[in-house]
Amino acid sequence: MTRKSRWLAATAALMILPAGLVGCKMLPSSAATLPATGGTYQLKVTKSGMCVDVPGTSSATGALLQQ
Repeated sequence: MTRKSRWLAATAALMILPAGLVGCKMLPSSAATLPATGGTYQLKVTKSGMCVDVPGTSSATGALLQQ
């Protein structure tokens, strides 16, 4: 193995390792479940303690939310 190829291999390893760690952290939790269809939910923002509202009870995709 030449010096240049060792350098390329080491550089590639240093770039792939962090990407793999980030990918593992972003996987969904095994405890996550899908919400029941037709259910009523309250979404509470942790930082402000306020609930999120859907104006006009819209069920359209992309409906704007307000806090």
